[in-house]
Amino acid sequence: LPHLLVPEKAAKPVRKWAYAFLIGGCSESLPDYKGFLYNVIVAAQRLKEFGSRADVVVMIQMSTHSNETSLPSNEREFLDAMGVHVHYIPKMAGKVHEVFYSLVKEKFRILDLTEYSRVLFMDSDVMPFCNLDYLFDLSEPEIGEPMLKENVVLAWHKEAANAGFFMLRPDNEDY
Repeated sequence: LPHLLVPEKAAKPVRKWAYAFLIGGCSESLPDYKGFLYNVIVAAQRLKEFGSRADVVVMIQMSTHSNETSLPSNEREFLDAMGVHVHYIPKMAGKVHEVFYSLVKEKFRILDLTEYSRVLFMDSDVMPFCNLDYLFDLSEPEIGEPMLKENVVLAWHKEAANAGFFMLRPDNEDY
């Protein structure tokens, strides 16, 4: 009767965290993205220096303006040397879609990073000045009840959500 058994869902990781960044419109012929790339590298180094135990992930979206499918090898090697995990996400459907608002929606691809139990998204121009692992711990403590919900999105006066800094529990179904 094994064929009648319901397959178990894959177990969710427990207390495996990541900081995630997104850089869109990447192309050697349009080098404006490089400042954001260097900022992510510095942020990763700072988080490591501050004692963070979380991974650093950068989601890269290549520009629709080029045929390139990945960053130049020297940039990939630099990210790898700094311990930054690179995830390529699909290009926009066309040049007309490669705009700010479409890129904001791409930030929610962190919901697909299901190898982590929590992901803290930061815009690529954000620089951490301390270890932010405590936010993960407040949402997913080893002992006791969480002080933060599993999904934390900050709201501001006249702004329903801050899309530059938020924490989510990845789940493919939510994406």
